[in-house]
Amino acid sequence: MKSSLFANMNWLDWLLVIGFTALLAFIANLFLPTYGWPLGAIAGLALLYLAKMRRDGAYADAAKNDSAANEDEPHKEK
Repeated sequence: MKSSLFANMNWLDWLLVIGFTALLAFIANLFLPTYGWPLGAIAGLALLYLAKMRRDGAYADAAKNDSAANEDEPHKEK
């Protein structure tokens, strides 16, 4: 099951999304003054989407490995 695009996001992640998208829109506007800002914004959001999917996959793999490691460890008695 795929997680939501908005899962595992905090306020710092949102701040970085806004800043990164604005930066790419600004840089693209320098090169293509008429259509640069929307192209830069679309490119920024696409790159952020790819990064978010990779991060969610890494979280899922880490959780799976952590649960598998906990099952393999023998239970210690006090």
